Amino acid sequence: MPFTLSPASEEDSEAIIRLQFEACAEDPGFAVIFPHGSTPEAIANFTKHNQDDIRNDASCHVMKVTDSETGELAGFAIWHFLPERSQDQIDAEMLNEEVDLPSDANKEAGTVLIRNGYRKRHEIMGGKAYACMSF
Repeated sequence: MPFTLSPASEEDSEAIIRLQFEACAEDPGFAVIFPHGSTPEAIANFTKHNQDDIRNDASCHVMKVTDSETGELAGFAIWHFLPERSQDQIDAEMLNEEVDLPSDANKEAGTVLIRNGYRKRHEIMGGKAYACMSF
């Protein structure tokens, strides 16, 4: 088999984030939120978030696909397996207006997009347990 699927480690985080920026570079929404592309600040910000999620978030499972011959990163998936939540927990999450984006990002556009994504997930799933793939 030419590819290997395995759990990602904290050490894989920067390569995963670089691949994410490369894959999304032509997406119009991504270009609005990150008008300067994959700047060192943006890479460092999201690398840290990814490392924190791998280390501390039991609901988050980051998988990587590597080329079996070269060991080069070929793809990744970030899965969240979220438990049931009460309406109070959902309401508390929706009160948090802060979205941690790097200073060179379009924070206003990014916050609107991310918050609307959370809002739509809560609208569809309510308090049920569910799994979702995310960036």
